[in-house]
Amino acid sequence: MVRMRKKFMLILPLLLLFGVSIITSVKGEGSLVYTIEIQGTIDSGIANFIEKSIEKAEAKNAPLIIKIDTPGGLLSATETIVKRMLDSKIKTVVWVTPPGRWAYSAGTFILLASDVAAMDDATIIGAAQPRPEDPKTTEAMVGWIREIASFRGRPPEVAENFVRTNLTLGPENALKSGVIELRARSVQDILYYIGMPDASVEQ
Repeated sequence: MVRMRKKFMLILPLLLLFGVSIITSVKGEGSLVYTIEIQGTIDSGIANFIEKSIEKAEAKNAPLIIKIDTPGGLLSATETIVKRMLDSKIKTVVWVTPPGRWAYSAGTFILLASDVAAMDDATIIGAAQPRPEDPKTTEAMVGWIREIASFRGRPPEVAENFVRTNLTLGPENALKSGVIELRARSVQDILYYIGMPDASVEQ
């Protein structure tokens, strides 16, 4: 009995150390969120920046918040971004911010490709009809935006009208229609929504 007690006393510190390491490991998981800012026309440079940002976030298994303000951009760059987002192994959040900004055209496609879509106050999305207008291109974009929306569980009929009729929506109507999941006035609003209120945020 005494021998068993001595053995237990020798093993106990190891068990405690092992337990602490497990707790530390678990606590450390999911404690980091990355953010990036996208402003201006969506082009190949921005597409490359977003791809590299997703790659870095995946390496840390950290969600990525993309703050966006854009009038639109190149179809080729939009295609690159959307495909990378749909293939990503981490949660992506696209947030139209700050107030008074927009995510038109290419920005709307990018928003719909996110896991979580959010809009700040007085922001707007939509107006995604291709220019110059061409029936064949319009139909192609309608089919594509419907598939992106469906993939993310958002209403394809609303997404279609962003292209077909140049529909635009503010945050209130976008939320009601199911196009976005969240009206966010701060990064903290997003962190609470994704269940990481105490995460460290790194830009």
